[in-house]
Amino acid sequence: MLVNGPRQSGKTTLVWSLRDGKPRRYITLDEAPTLAAAKADPSGFIAALEGPVTLDEIQHAPELFPAIKVVIDRKPAASS
Repeated sequence: MLVNGPRQSGKTTLVWSLRDGKPRRYITLDEAPTLAAAKADPSGFIAALEGPVTLDEIQHAPELFPAIKVVIDRKPAASS
């Protein structure tokens, strides 16, 4: 899921409220070391993620989008 909107409009708060008490890892690309790791090896960064993850401020590392697409495309389609 992608949540997009203007600055300071409550996007992060919305995502947190949708968790329904389920554990979810939160990673923000506002942190310099995390951003550097994501930019240096986008595929490795995404491959290392496990379980549900929220990537906040992903616009700072657009290199991640193709890596995310590869992971999604490799997953088998859910049966209806």
